[in-house]
Amino acid sequence: MMLQNLGTQWARLVAHALKAAGVEHVVASPGARSAPVLCALLESEAIPVEMIVDERSASIFALGRARATGRPQAVLRTSGSAGGHDLPASMEAKQAGLPLVVITSDRPYELTETAAPQTTHQNDLFLSQAGPTLELGPPDAHPTALRALVR
Repeated sequence: MMLQNLGTQWARLVAHALKAAGVEHVVASPGARSAPVLCALLESEAIPVEMIVDERSASIFALGRARATGRPQAVLRTSGSAGGHDLPASMEAKQAGLPLVVITSDRPYELTETAAPQTTHQNDLFLSQAGPTLELGPPDAHPTALRALVR
């Protein structure tokens, strides 16, 4: 894989993994950091994507879809405080046993908490109230990293 395409390939693998995991619908509040994953989802056309600019409304909408369908729904966020708007819906989903996946796109580690815009620390943002979390880390071209991403 060519290095300049690594971010695009990584985003495509995330989109593929969401579909393979049974995610039925993605509600996106677009931003620069989540754009590669959003573009990969739109390009693949495998999962319908709904755009809702207001993050809290978007996550409540996705929660309602999960409640109505019983199928996994996802919300896609950019960096900074955007993920914080998903906490109420995440808490409700956990308590009700509803399948809601929250994807936040963090800034590079070296920019976290550096007084730069949109650098809120997102690791474990939902852990205490919502459920399990995982961090994908930066794109990595090593074959084991690519297999792990899909898994």
